[in-house]
Amino acid sequence: MALKSRKVLYRLGLAFGLGLFLYQIVTSYKAFDQLRVSPDVLIGFFLLCLLATSAQILPTLIWGILMRSIGTYLPWREILRGYPLSFLPRYIPGSIWGYLSRSEWLRNRAEMNYIISTYLSIIEMWVVFCSIGVVMIFSFWQGESKFWWLQLILLALIGIIISWWAIRYLIRIPSIRKRMLAASQTDDLPSPLFAYYLLAVLMYVVMWILYGIVLSAILALLTERDMSLLPGASAYFAISWLVGFLALIIPSGIGVREMVLASLLTVSPTYSTVNMAAVAVIMRFLLVSGEFLWIGLSQVISRCMQRFNKKPLKDPTKLQH
Repeated sequence: MALKSRKVLYRLGLAFGLGLFLYQIVTSYKAFDQLRVSPDVLIGFFLLCLLATSAQILPTLIWGILMRSIGTYLPWREILRGYPLSFLPRYIPGSIWGYLSRSEWLRNRAEMNYIISTYLSIIEMWVVFCSIGVVMIFSFWQGESKFWWLQLILLALIGIIISWWAIRYLIRIPSIRKRMLAASQTDDLPSPLFAYYLLAVLMYVVMWILYGIVLSAILALLTERDMSLLPGASAYFAISWLVGFLALIIPSGIGVREMVLASLLTVSPTYSTVNMAAVAVIMRFLLVSGEFLWIGLSQVISRCMQRFNKKPLKDPTKLQH
């Protein structure tokens, strides 16, 4: 009975989250439509929407990489079908609903223990925070030496290694490890392999860069200037995303991220005359539109993969060393 109740709640959460997501698309479009941009600029925004869609693909791929980093397995067709959809409830006030929905998806589709999926979500958030730190290092470091870019790479690599060591150390604390093993009913809880962890961080860095390109291109289209704000735009967007993420009671950081992004952009004298609120609105519209396109595309790709590859699922709860 409890299992049926969880499935019903999971489906209700998806439906409610989808409704709020579509509402965000409609409201973002209305705000975008009020800007009255020229047809040539609209074509540019359409291309930027496709670029935003490509950025939306990366978190799905990273999740599959992180699963494999601790020895768990789920076919890519299942990840493509479930990951984008299962996270829609994050649009319900309180960011936790998206993570609970994802854990329920993994429980229903792959019989993955809730502790394992929560552990993976913690690793994912850790990777995101690390990637934001890397982007900020490359955006704001003012090097004067001849090989300043080598200093940046070395500093970023040291930061990644420290963050990887920190997550490994955390799960080795006896009290924490004992409770997690007891709750997950497993004999071991491996830490993520460094190669997978590094790849995940770099892929998130690429995602922030893509969003930075989108933001810089929006400014360039509105002002008919070059994209001089990149790479600062990547850091500005990453910071606004982080603040919105930490605003737990706000669904998907809506409004908060736009306010922070607009405030950060006003510090640039190059774009001081631009309506930064309008820029933030356009950015939000492109992001939700890109997510909508990726959700639809991921379902199509998953069904095509399932049609050509019907191998049975392996047990993802069986941790491999």
